[in-house]
Amino acid sequence: MTVMRKSLITSVAIVVMALSVPLQGEDFEWEAYDFGHVAIDFDIFHTYAYVNNTDRPLKILEAEANCDCTTIRLLDSLLDPGDTAFIELTFNTRDYYGPTSKSFTVVTDNTELPKMKYFYLSTIGQWFHGMKPNPMSLFFLPGKKSQKVLIPNRAFDRIRINQVEQYDSTFVVKAAIESADKSDFLVLEVSPADNLSKGTFLSSFTVEIELAGEEKPAVLTFPVKIVRY
Repeated sequence: MTVMRKSLITSVAIVVMALSVPLQGEDFEWEAYDFGHVAIDFDIFHTYAYVNNTDRPLKILEAEANCDCTTIRLLDSLLDPGDTAFIELTFNTRDYYGPTSKSFTVVTDNTELPKMKYFYLSTIGQWFHGMKPNPMSLFFLPGKKSQKVLIPNRAFDRIRINQVEQYDSTFVVKAAIESADKSDFLVLEVSPADNLSKGTFLSSFTVEIELAGEEKPAVLTFPVKIVRY
């Protein structure tokens, strides 16, 4: 049984969010992505974009992660000026608990800024103010058309789903209940795509939740596994 993944983030029923913020150092650039809170022992995914902002062709020489928990896949290595290369990240949360910060480095032949360092953050196996979802991951066998996810509000006057980012288009996420008062639940409905071929599809999606009285949102990431015979 093969494992299949798609690279491009597609539009979803809820607005797509951008958590990546590029910053610049002395001889390299860096970018950080926050998966937020996620369960232990799952693969989660993100696609980064590397843009050739120079006025000449550029070559990506290598992309290396700093741990065995991470797999990097480069979809393009030769870029004309203005072109974009997509870089797929797979991070396995098996051996971690609590806050984590990992990174990988992309090396190019750009003599002015030869390196791009990508950080990915997460909090594994811990849940902000008891906001532990049920379920924490989703698994679809043939015949299972949809599944609901409940996210409890235990601490705030009101919470609201702000944005959702899907790794790929192998499934669809809809907000059945997009806001919840204290002691109530947010509800998401997740459904596999109708046009999937035979195989096993591994993916994930990330939810940003606005919290009443808090400046920063809560972020949760959900692994998704779909099997088709």
